[in-house]
Amino acid sequence: MDKIEKIGRQIREFSPSELAAFREWFHDFDAEAWDRQIEEDVQAGKLDALAEAALKTLECGGLRWFKVIRKSFPDKKDLPLNSF
Repeated sequence: MDKIEKIGRQIREFSPSELAAFREWFHDFDAEAWDRQIEEDVQAGKLDALAEAALKTLECGGLRWFKVIRKSFPDKKDLPLNSF
C-alpha cells in the first residue's frame, strides 16, 4: 500500500471534528506551498514575460481592473503597478 492510500484510509476514519481540523490544516499547508512556489518562480524570473505583457497591455489602455484596484486602495503603495 502506498503512502497516499494509507493516508486516505486514515482520513476516512476521522471524526467530523478531526476532519474539519484536517481540512483547515491542509488548506493552510497548501496555501503556504503555493506561496513558496510563486515566490520561487518570481525569483527565477519565470513570471517576467507575463508581467511585461500585463504592463504593455496597461500602457495600451487595457487592464482597467488594475486601475480600479489602485483607485480603491490609494494608501497601499505596495500594490502592483504603482505608477498609474
